Amino acid sequence: MRAMRYGLVTALVMMVFAKAVYADVPIREEGHVVVVTDVDGSMTQSGGLGGGGYIDVPYPLCPLAAVEFFEHFEDCYHGVVVFTTHDYGTTPVVQYGKAVQNSAEGIGWRIFDETDRYGGADSLEICVSMATLSRLPDDPDDRTQMYMGPLPMPFGLTGVELLGHEYGHRWLMAAEYDLDDGMGSRHLLRAFENDSPNLHYNGRAHTRSVMYGSFIEDDTPEDTETVRDFDATGGVRGFNELDMYMMGLMGPEEMPEPVIWFVDDGSGEGCPSTGMWRDDSTTFTGKRVNVTIEDIERAMGPRVPHASEEPDEFHAAFILVDTPDNPATEADIAKMDAWRTRFASWFSEATDGRGTMRTDLIQGCGGVPGNGEDPGNGRYPGNGQDPGNGEDPGNGEDPGNGEDPGNGEDPGDGEDPGDGEDPGDGEDPGDGEDPGGSNGNGSITIPGGTDDPDDGVDESCGCGAAGGAGWASWVLLGFVALLLRKR
Repeated sequence: MRAMRYGLVTALVMMVFAKAVYADVPIREEGHVVVVTDVDGSMTQSGGLGGGGYIDVPYPLCPLAAVEFFEHFEDCYHGVVVFTTHDYGTTPVVQYGKAVQNSAEGIGWRIFDETDRYGGADSLEICVSMATLSRLPDDPDDRTQMYMGPLPMPFGLTGVELLGHEYGHRWLMAAEYDLDDGMGSRHLLRAFENDSPNLHYNGRAHTRSVMYGSFIEDDTPEDTETVRDFDATGGVRGFNELDMYMMGLMGPEEMPEPVIWFVDDGSGEGCPSTGMWRDDSTTFTGKRVNVTIEDIERAMGPRVPHASEEPDEFHAAFILVDTPDNPATEADIAKMDAWRTRFASWFSEATDGRGTMRTDLIQGCGGVPGNGEDPGNGRYPGNGQDPGNGEDPGNGEDPGNGEDPGNGEDPGDGEDPGDGEDPGDGEDPGDGEDPGGSNGNGSITIPGGTDDPDDGVDESCGCGAAGGAGWASWVLLGFVALLLRKR
């Protein structure tokens, strides 16, 4: 606990003083990959926020890399995806996706804005940490594994599916439903761990989604009264219709009937799941429960804005954080580029062509505010007619052009309520007071949160790549970790 608190305090201090500390951090472009060097180890220090010390969430990596990135690049990116060459040693490190802001209603998130902690970029909505690059497969379509030191544990997703899962945490998965049966809003679409719902699907739900759940067969979908057996497997995962509704890619009028269904075993809880691998199988016993989009909206309200008013193109920057002891190699850059390009094509496949993911360094967005004619970002024709120079036709009266709070009066530079008063910075139960730290797979939840997704879950969810192995494997992992730490 002392080590966890120390790591948390250090991480928060580094975020407060990030701009001062990283003023001279080496940063360069390698094609469409940005390489940032962690000169003093602050970005790659262990976060200690998950698993009671056994599962390690490298929390500083994502926000501090984002801060440095947006010091040099334009505010045009919906997401940043961060990998590192740093090896965290024998402690299993989870990947995680942290929503940075949300203004959509009806998806289970509260309305919030924490962009000041990530460099003040108004466009940024998600920060994904993929942790150590070398521990991910060279081919993003290969199966991922989690490592306990030299011991690999298989996971139920491919590499690109895992990345899609973490990126999906921008919107997913806090769905509730109300069957209009007098029971009110319920959360059995979601997995339960530590007696509360997390941000993953119930393993007994038929989802076909990277957000977990299963692929369940049923020849008699109209039978919702009989307790019976259902055969379930893994499969090729993407985003289902309910996912795309939450993401703003489909409207309620496009939802199938039912939009989703699950097997209710009578326990009153969704089963924890990290997703079965494609050739794994199991059997669930219970009654089928059909959930319609009307049931979803009855519990959560309609999604606002409607899909017709939401973007369907997103831009993600890919960042590799290296260290003086572990500098990025040509092979590392090639691997990053393979992941970057595959994520772009996969996202279109996973959304049935409804969404587009750009992973290149964006051109034509204007220049870097306040950088004059700084060519440091290399790709922007706006450098010369930089919005910071007042001549960029693309930004006009952008508050970033001269009065940008990031240019001297940034509330992140001393007066940021996120740097001392934000309940997310020190008082967030997810940041140090999280009961148990990790819900078995790194999921961070707010204490006492069970029924209300707005009050009961932090908008971050680390998903350790240990899936498919089940609880027995986690017990083994914890035991081995304890032995390693006591040596």
